[in-house]
Amino acid sequence: MAEENTTTEQINNTHFNPLDAAETFIEAQKWEFDRLADDQLYLGIEGERGNYKLFLMWDETQNALQLCCEIDLCMPKTRLTEIHKMLANINSQMWLGHFDLSKDNTSECIAPCFRYTSLIREMEYMNCVHFIKDLMKVTLQECERLHDAFHVLDKTNDVSLMNSTINSTETMKLALAQAEGHC
Repeated sequence: MAEENTTTEQINNTHFNPLDAAETFIEAQKWEFDRLADDQLYLGIEGERGNYKLFLMWDETQNALQLCCEIDLCMPKTRLTEIHKMLANINSQMWLGHFDLSKDNTSECIAPCFRYTSLIREMEYMNCVHFIKDLMKVTLQECERLHDAFHVLDKTNDVSLMNSTINSTETMKLALAQAEGHC
């Protein structure tokens, strides 16, 4: 469907803005997005476990595409030690990308953010569309998979461990445990 809207020139071109390829994929999903600038694209996606804010940024001088996916959670800055411990544990097990924290100095909260940067050189347009599809799939899978672990530290979580400290190995393992089966 999206391939029908691309021109032969785009398909054969290896010098293009990958955000154009991202638009092709996003439009095929019928997701709403904003092209903030020639080098920035934003979209919000509702997942099964949470809401996600995705930012794609293109740096033409380095041929680098960065995808950032912020999980819509509010973890209090007063728990930075525990949050950093959790991030270190999570990132040590990541194969692609990593999690860090949003940078908002005006808020008392911080949110986990998945980041992945890739160099894009001499890639054909449709290959880039498929790359964006795979990149967004991995990103959303990781955010959904780890949402509950981050939610433990969310200040709005009624059943969170807000009154306890996540410093024991057992508590950390419980927060990061993979569920099996269906409820």
